[in-house]
Amino acid sequence: MNLRKAIKFALVPLMAFALNANAGFVSLDWKVEGDNKATLDEDTGLEWLKLSETDNLSVNNVKNLLESTYAGWRLPTEFEVNQLLGNVLPTFPFVDGDTGYSSSAYQSYASTWRSVMGTGRTYSTSAINQYYDHYYSWGLYEASDSTIQLTGAYLRRYRTNNKTYWLGNIYDGYEHVNYNPDYASANFSVFLVGDGGATLTTQNDLSLTQNNPNSPYNATTDVPEPAGILLLASGLFGLAMVKRKRKIQ
Repeated sequence: MNLRKAIKFALVPLMAFALNANAGFVSLDWKVEGDNKATLDEDTGLEWLKLSETDNLSVNNVKNLLESTYAGWRLPTEFEVNQLLGNVLPTFPFVDGDTGYSSSAYQSYASTWRSVMGTGRTYSTSAINQYYDHYYSWGLYEASDSTIQLTGAYLRRYRTNNKTYWLGNIYDGYEHVNYNPDYASANFSVFLVGDGGATLTTQNDLSLTQNNPNSPYNATTDVPEPAGILLLASGLFGLAMVKRKRKIQ
């Protein structure tokens, strides 16, 4: 093997590690294979239920269903929601203190968020030669100060005179006087997160959530390191040789 091939083969494990380090998002099946109703954030190992599954519910509604409909899921912390938003939209121009952003230039950001977290509600309205399509992909959650906040995206398509215009809206911990634990609307969803095993996909492969310190994978699986395995094997081999020597004597 020449030097170039040797270097190539030596770099393969490092390249694989680098790809895993720059992990993204994976669609998961929640109840039925192929339903794609959840998303795995490979960076954190957290499972997120797509916002379509909690549409038109309040935070308290969801809390009351955590032992039944949403068994295996829990309400996320404010930190986890913020972390999710940053991981989905790492290049968005967030500004400290701002909680709402609206611009035609944000269409791609809103579309990216929808592709990861799904859409809670879609509907259309019209007037004379004017057509609007509304895509809601935002969720409510309980912040660390006990207020109810909104994070996510709203996308609107406006069509008139054979022209199409888009408006993208991104929300980051947005608060409103109407938001409370009992607030529910057809346009709003509630965030739910899982530490591992909340979906069919991770039930079959808990290692997918190994980046999450609270994952059952980390709590129940103790995988020996290669050095430990070698040490154990050496000890067993030595013990076997001692027994064999005693038999010979």
